Amino acid sequence: MSLTISVALLVLLGLAVPCTYAYGLHKFPGALPGSKNKYIRQNRSEGKQKRRVRRRSSARIRSRRRRSEDEECDEYRLYETEAKREANNRYYVFSTLAWVVWATSFVGGLAVVYHYLSAHPHILLANLGAAFVCSLFAEVFMISAFVAFANPAARGIASERRAKCGEDSASGGARDGADSTTSSSSAAAATPVPYVVIILGTCLSVLGGCLVSLIEFLPNQNLKLVYTALSGACILIGVTKTHGLGGWVMHRTRRRAGVGRRRAAAQHPAGGDGGSASTARPKEASSSWSSVITDQFDSNWSFWQPGRGGTVFIVTQVFGWFFFATSLLLLAWVGKFAVRAVKTHRSLALPTAAVMIAAQLVIAGSLTFFKDAQGDPKGQGALGASWKLRLDLASEASTMFLFYCPHYIIISALLIPYLVLPVSWASSIMMGFHLPLYLLGSLGQPQTTGAREYPAFRSWLAESFVKIHDRFLGGVSYTIEGRRSARRGGRKLVFAYHPHALYPLGVVVFHLLPAFRDAFPAVDPVTLVASVIFRLPFMSDLALWAGCREVTATTFRRALRERGSVALVPGGQAEICVAPRAHHPTRPELVLNTRHKGFVKIALEQQADLVPVLCFGEIYQLRNGISLPRLQAWTYRKFGFPVPFLPVGRFFVPLPLPREGGRALHFVVGEPLRVPEIAEGEAITRELVEATHAEYYARVADLYHRHKDGAGYGNVQLKLES
Repeated sequence: MSLTISVALLVLLGLAVPCTYAYGLHKFPGALPGSKNKYIRQNRSEGKQKRRVRRRSSARIRSRRRRSEDEECDEYRLYETEAKREANNRYYVFSTLAWVVWATSFVGGLAVVYHYLSAHPHILLANLGAAFVCSLFAEVFMISAFVAFANPAARGIASERRAKCGEDSASGGARDGADSTTSSSSAAAATPVPYVVIILGTCLSVLGGCLVSLIEFLPNQNLKLVYTALSGACILIGVTKTHGLGGWVMHRTRRRAGVGRRRAAAQHPAGGDGGSASTARPKEASSSWSSVITDQFDSNWSFWQPGRGGTVFIVTQVFGWFFFATSLLLLAWVGKFAVRAVKTHRSLALPTAAVMIAAQLVIAGSLTFFKDAQGDPKGQGALGASWKLRLDLASEASTMFLFYCPHYIIISALLIPYLVLPVSWASSIMMGFHLPLYLLGSLGQPQTTGAREYPAFRSWLAESFVKIHDRFLGGVSYTIEGRRSARRGGRKLVFAYHPHALYPLGVVVFHLLPAFRDAFPAVDPVTLVASVIFRLPFMSDLALWAGCREVTATTFRRALRERGSVALVPGGQAEICVAPRAHHPTRPELVLNTRHKGFVKIALEQQADLVPVLCFGEIYQLRNGISLPRLQAWTYRKFGFPVPFLPVGRFFVPLPLPREGGRALHFVVGEPLRVPEIAEGEAITRELVEATHAEYYARVADLYHRHKDGAGYGNVQLKLES
């Protein structure tokens, strides 16, 4: 019986990938190895054509002539060629990987049959099963290769090009080679391609769960280790292929076809004559198609894209990759038990399988929520308006929790393993997962250099900040007084933000909002925050992605040299200790700590103007749930951070829920204070620092009194304390 099953497995192992390859060649003849040279020749001819088009485009720009219809058709062909080139590159990578894995598994299967059939027939099936699983990996790679080669968007562009340029399908097929054999079914084939990728990834995850569940029944230690490694390979290949290839097929190709349609619509508006509309277009429009190709072709989907895709996509991705990392960690424990010859109980194997499958399903589901740069959510057009509102509400609530409760996420990640697992296992998580992840994120001192700053995350941060305040917290408004004199003569700027609320997220965001960008288009400040933030996992990642750096003298000077402007909170965390005075029911006071003067000295040294920034309303969003001012002041002096620290909102919820009569967020950017000129080599005296410091805070007080009534602070007194 075992011999019969072994022979059947060996036959399937040897025939699966070649049969899949033969079927793929039948459906896509252009994937034949001999057609590669034809494709290269086509690319070379297209490259020459592309250079000719660029030369003609340059001549047209200089002479201000209109682009002809034939030249636009040439660019359609170039655009299609770019799409096919990337698809073919992916095809060759996946197919090569498939053949290598298949050959290795087939040779391994033959060796297993030869060795174990006579010596250890009782474990022949277990060993041959491992080789068969490897052949399934090769099968998945081969199917993925043809999925990439299908490239439905390239065919959509080809159809548009033929319709626009007046080409029939026969001539188009002669130029496009293999595409002519499948153009009739491209529309039908394009739709299920992403689901093929997702189904394959899900099958691999289920297979990995089955393998990890069978480990305890295997006869020896070596087989347990092999099956543990195969389970890890299943989840690794399944999830990464679903996210990488599946996302590329679902979104990057869809973006390319959309760009072509927008271009065609722009050239031929509905209800008008094509020639007259083209004549009426401004001269800049003649080069817009080429810029679309070069700028947007590789910008819509990538495997690593923090801060992009929309809030729902980001939140689901966080959960999906968390499940993925957890499954790998659980598999490592299973392997540890196998090495120590400890029996693996189902209480660990079954949860591991469930987490593996959950990771795949969440990652696959997140792809449907991705929003490209044009803001078009994939698949949301089919949802009803009520579901859209529910998704928006859920995403904004999740974003608010992410913004204002990262410390709870950190505490949960540290404590939950100790609550649900034995101490030794929980310690293994800390030393094997959290610590390496934290150390890896600290390489290169990004808190000083800003190396991990992501513009896409900063844009998403500003957009989400406005959304959650508009929906939950009364909105965001702006008053800018210093737009005319800022950066006058190319001078540097120090934006001093007041006050330091319990959670001053505004200092990170105020210069990312559209109102600030419009007023200061050439200013991009570096936010300097407390060094303690970069000692905490996850919070340090969020701060680094947002472009924050630690507030030290060295970083201060470096940021001014590199970017010409910084933003910081001069009052520091000492203002947290006096923040409860703003919540006094009868005599509310807004207390600003004026003890720090180092920012003034560096501003004099770097000849940077001081720009006061007031944020009205932020200090009332959260309050310290445990108000012990003396203890908090003492712990701040001793440890650099006030303890106890428990920011809460209304009803003691750790979110800035609006209170009755609460205030919206209002930013006021004042006129820059031009610091006195310092001659080269001249020492900065203490008297000069104190005089500039006093003048600056006088400006702050004047700015506060002029805007407090409009911000709802009429009864709140300003106190300057050192």
